[in-house]
Amino acid sequence: MSSLEELKLAVSDFLQFTNSSLRDYLQYRCDTFTAGCIAHSLPAWCNITSDNEILSTVMGMKIDFNATPCQKFLPTCTRSVTETTIIDLETQKLLSKHVIEPTGHCHKEIISDVFVREKKDGSHRMILNLKNLNQYANKIHFKMDTLNTITKLVEQDCQWNFDRHMSLSLGAKSELEWWVENVMTAKNVLTRDGPTCTLTTDASNEGWGAVYGNQSTGGLWSSDEKSHPINYLELLAGFLGLKVLCRSHRDTHIRLKIDNTTAVAVINHMGTSHSEQLNTLNNEIWAWYISRNLWTSAAHIAGKSNVEADHESRQHQTATEWMLNKALLSQALESL
Repeated sequence: MSSLEELKLAVSDFLQFTNSSLRDYLQYRCDTFTAGCIAHSLPAWCNITSDNEILSTVMGMKIDFNATPCQKFLPTCTRSVTETTIIDLETQKLLSKHVIEPTGHCHKEIISDVFVREKKDGSHRMILNLKNLNQYANKIHFKMDTLNTITKLVEQDCQWNFDRHMSLSLGAKSELEWWVENVMTAKNVLTRDGPTCTLTTDASNEGWGAVYGNQSTGGLWSSDEKSHPINYLELLAGFLGLKVLCRSHRDTHIRLKIDNTTAVAVINHMGTSHSEQLNTLNNEIWAWYISRNLWTSAAHIAGKSNVEADHESRQHQTATEWMLNKALLSQALESL
């Protein structure tokens, strides 16, 4: 996340704003920033929503630990006089903005070291080293958007001109139309039961394979399918395996095991913005699930462990030539 000073600099560079009052307002908010203000607006949030997850976030985020943190050794703090002075100054800044607050010693406390790193503009960033504490925290992956990533989503000629007309792609219109039709009725649960069955799939340059319990299947790619990148083929292999081996499943949770991390991420995130082809195929997969009231989760399996599905993906028996058994044919003709 950008520092407050970097944000202020970015705001001061918004020359494209035709309305200077908006720029002045953003500058004022940067200058008067105080942490924790959102919690003071809890009554207003309660009027907007009753969602417990949203309201708990407004009141303050809590760190989920997978085990009780413990500290065996105190950190070694070795720093120069200059570093100590810088840390004292940065600490005072954070205290004044209520980002941190003074505290005393307590039972089972975790003490972490701090250090500083010089930034491009010559100022310094103070960093709290939570390496010891982080090993007990549940790891949650997320994407942090910045001003740069947001501005890239806006057409060059439309930047900061909020009165300019913008054109939407057919895909974007389709997404918006879905939300218009379903926003009042669509819902999702916070937790789901674990998977009741597992399908393992794999793709090679020649074909695909799938294994479900003691059942297995596979096939060769068409010339058109072969032209797609391997990430697409891995996702397609999962879809084909589902349609063949799980076509009769209803109202359950299927675990997909794939040895391709991209395909796993696309399924678990219900899409991707990095590849239109992958996103389109993902939508087909989830439409297939929804029509059967199914849920899925994908997990990565190491390639060296994905032996059976890999074997199915490399079978090249086309079986295009056939002949009748001569003895049985003779018997059939004699009985006529």
